[in-house]
Amino acid sequence: QIVVDAATGAAEVVGEGPASMDAPIILPGSIPTVGVDVPILMYHLIDQIPPRSIEPSTYGWRLEMGLTTLPVAFDAQMAYLTSIHATSISLQHLADALLYGLPLPRHAVVITFDDGRLSPWTNAVPVLRRYGYTAVFFPCTGLLGAKVGPQTYMTAADVPELAATGFSVEDHTVNDAVD
Repeated sequence: QIVVDAATGAAEVVGEGPASMDAPIILPGSIPTVGVDVPILMYHLIDQIPPRSIEPSTYGWRLEMGLTTLPVAFDAQMAYLTSIHATSISLQHLADALLYGLPLPRHAVVITFDDGRLSPWTNAVPVLRRYGYTAVFFPCTGLLGAKVGPQTYMTAADVPELAATGFSVEDHTVNDAVD
């Protein structure tokens, strides 16, 4: 967090230090006019297609079905990234390239998982580790350890384990449907 003294205009960093993954972004005097082509792959479920009974509405089920990637398809996608010599990067790495003009590896890609559901933890993380990729997880803090209908979410203990093993964890919301 940055606190600015209204009288002097001096900024002070309050909280974690600059070596932290959560360190504030300090905008440079001028932002470079660079463009980068970095795909951001967003996943929800890495699992079997959910049953029709998962959602009471057809729209909800179609949405859920459209956000599900079969484990075999996810593995094939990671194999493809490996075949083109892609390198997965964090959102912080991407921000550094955009804000400060820092170089990116060739064929950089950001891999993200939304909501904190259990299936990416159990089905995607082993695949990512096998291929040497990192990813960014956006868990809903109010859903950690929960079971909502047929959906099971990662536990609070899973989150620090993700971070300790090289994955990024970023803010989502408290609950998927509530800011």
